[in-house]
Amino acid sequence: MRSTATNYGSAMARIGAIVAPAIAGLQILHPSVPYVTFSALSFVSGLLMMLLPETLKAKMFEGMEEANEFTVSYPGPLLKLFRRLF
Repeated sequence: MRSTATNYGSAMARIGAIVAPAIAGLQILHPSVPYVTFSALSFVSGLLMMLLPETLKAKMFEGMEEANEFTVSYPGPLLKLFRRLF
């Protein structure tokens, strides 16, 4: 789980490095557009991080089966909320 999240974060950082100049160029529309865009993306990424399960003091998994069982047993705070609502 940790390595998957780390790899995903690395991939998104690379995509962000490619897209950042284009977003910065949006200031021709209005000077605040890049700031609002970066702020919104940061907020969304923070919410998405809350979907990950808590792994503090959890044992390392031997395989994907154990990791999947852990994810089902200990969902993140937003996932708990979504399960209650839907």
